[in-house]
Amino acid sequence: MGAVSQLERLMICNRQAEGFAAAKDKDSRYRGSKQSIDRNVIMKMLDVCDVLAIQGRALGVSGRSIHLIKDEVKQCSHLNCAMN
Repeated sequence: MGAVSQLERLMICNRQAEGFAAAKDKDSRYRGSKQSIDRNVIMKMLDVCDVLAIQGRALGVSGRSIHLIKDEVKQCSHLNCAMN
């Protein structure tokens, strides 16, 4: 039964990817959602204050979002990659 559900999920994901590709071909404006949080601002705020909840309230996002971005930047700097 698990194999059937995995196959169904794979088929759903493939159809979704095809739909995204078709939308991109049809309309050059389709690019997905833009980043709503400026990572540079968050990293500057982390230098001043390490309390995620305070930063989240100041930026209007959750502390969890701040935490995820903090980890993303830390991992990226560890791997020496460029972030957009």
